[in-house]
Amino acid sequence: MKIVKLMIIIPLLLSAEVDMKKSVYDAANEMIEFDNKLNNIIAEHNKYDDEDLKEMRKNDISIEDFEDTPTGYELNQKIEDANNTKIDVDVLDGLLTITTEKKVRVKIDNGYETTITSSKVSLFIPNDADESKIESDYSNGFLKITMPKKK
Repeated sequence: MKIVKLMIIIPLLLSAEVDMKKSVYDAANEMIEFDNKLNNIIAEHNKYDDEDLKEMRKNDISIEDFEDTPTGYELNQKIEDANNTKIDVDVLDGLLTITTEKKVRVKIDNGYETTITSSKVSLFIPNDADESKIESDYSNGFLKITMPKKK
């Protein structure tokens, strides 16, 4: 009698887990869709056209931008407008966060206008990367991040 009950419960638990994963992915997709809509509304409000958006996304970084080498992972990326761009790189609990802030000051009729644009990208580092030895350098318009592999 106990065996029959257990055989009924196990498939129910497995199907519940699959449904739960599906709902998490659905929620993530909804969040991505919402984020895209919000970005479009902001772009429309600020009267950005497609060229402006492409220009702003030049410095976007993704995990695919890292080169997998025999000893680790490496990113070498040119940052547009390096004179006005500040970059911060942090690592915590397997999450690499790159914060970019760009400040532009433009002369207008009766003074100056300063525009500050910032972005933050968080990427999970590969499981075989040694988080304690990640190094970053931002100089001469190039961002370099190295993540050695665990030994």
